[in-house]
Amino acid sequence: MTEFNIPAHPSLEYDRKQARKLLKDIHAGSAQAVARLCKHHPRYQVPAEVVPSEVILTDVQLMIAREYGFSSWPAWKQYVEISALQGQERLEQFLTSVCSGNVGYASHLLRADDSFVREDLCAAAAAGDVASLRRRLRADRINVDQGPLKTTPLVYACQSRLLVTDPARRDSIVECACLLLEAGADPNRGFMRSPGDEPHMIQTAIYGAAGIANHPGLTRLLVEAGVKIEDGETLYHTAEFADTACLELILPDCGQSDIDYCLGRALDFERPQAALLMVQHDANVDYQVSWFNNWTHLMKAIAEHCDAGLIDAMIGRSSNLEKTDDQGLTAYRYAVRFGHETARSLLEARKVVTSQVSALDRFGQACMVGDETAAGAIAAASPEVVRDFDARLMEKAVRTDNHTALRLFVGNGVPVDTNSNMPPLHNACFWGHYETARLLVELGASLTHENEMGGAALGATVAGSVMCHDPRGGPKAQPPEAIPAGSYPAIIEMLIEAGAALPEKAAGGPAVMEVLQRHGAGRA
Repeated sequence: MTEFNIPAHPSLEYDRKQARKLLKDIHAGSAQAVARLCKHHPRYQVPAEVVPSEVILTDVQLMIAREYGFSSWPAWKQYVEISALQGQERLEQFLTSVCSGNVGYASHLLRADDSFVREDLCAAAAAGDVASLRRRLRADRINVDQGPLKTTPLVYACQSRLLVTDPARRDSIVECACLLLEAGADPNRGFMRSPGDEPHMIQTAIYGAAGIANHPGLTRLLVEAGVKIEDGETLYHTAEFADTACLELILPDCGQSDIDYCLGRALDFERPQAALLMVQHDANVDYQVSWFNNWTHLMKAIAEHCDAGLIDAMIGRSSNLEKTDDQGLTAYRYAVRFGHETARSLLEARKVVTSQVSALDRFGQACMVGDETAAGAIAAASPEVVRDFDARLMEKAVRTDNHTALRLFVGNGVPVDTNSNMPPLHNACFWGHYETARLLVELGASLTHENEMGGAALGATVAGSVMCHDPRGGPKAQPPEAIPAGSYPAIIEMLIEAGAALPEKAAGGPAVMEVLQRHGAGRA
């Protein structure tokens, strides 16, 4: 609950003047002003511990924003700016943001004044205003490209991220889509987010329904309306979900090349049921991915420790179990190197070649299965296992919280910051694996090393809190609001305690921002 009611016409200039006055009062030692600061600022708890001269303007601005119920001054500033928008500009801002990862902005627009929804067919569809849509529904406008995205009302409804973030509107948006389809809306329309996008990146109605919202009811409506799935994005993102209802609906209408490629996405997110469905639809398990040393989907499934049923099915579909990647590794060597004992046994039963196993393969296996004696002996006899170490082994151990393997890798000489592009600690932080991140810090992982994107471990944590929807898979096409807070706040606390430098600005998910603000981030 907010301390003050939000005025009908909020003014940033007024609040800035109030902030300067309050800061002056705090510096003068006003007990009332200090008490107000402690009541609303996450960094200050007890008036007696406040050093008035150390309080700065950004502290007071944050306090004012939180009095209004906002997490930060920039969030309050955005709300005020939204409140000042008028007519067509407000409508266009809503339609652009509601069909993007910036759906929070669209929600702010609705809360500030949703009258524009009742005046526009596309806005009514995207917001789930059934009554307004019925009132404005005209057959000659249903399939006309409209609004800032130059697309149809049905696409605005199906691409509306409110389907993901606002359960109260979900059913009504689906009802709007149903009404549009019944009135003759074309299910095969879409839009390009930017002029330079490739054709496969078109944002279609079915992509929104299945690949973003993962809504079986809406997906079924489009399938029954004769939707064509040719965008290259729908299947890719639908494969990310544990619930395979939408995947089952769209697979019969997907092209074989898409099924072959997108099997890898189900493996990214460790979705065995989704992967098995694709295999049953003749996905090519020998498909090679060029940017991963040309490993096959089967090799990837083995490295990801997929379950026995899926591995057995994939082995049965392979046309060449002796196929190698760019490093000369076969599926069998992957099974040994990554310690997938079931896959190894299944392949041995197929009489594959087993004589080419290397010392590194055996070292990886020993560490992954926790054989300390064998790992030490192999590392001592074959120093090349550290020199030529496969960084994917460390990544897999991080992804699965295999602490025994991590200790054995590092204990036998593998640098804890192996893979300078994205060190293990950064992966643990991005995926939100608190215990593993803490272990890596204990093992000596650098808090200052920068990854390929220019950020340190704390920055990877902040990024994960607004990008990583799944601790085993990473980002999806869904908006940041769909990401649970998880362990990110605890990781931030742990990194700061270990000596990580605070960022210049407090950013990230709400819970992460709260921690950073409490520690003083953004006070420079």
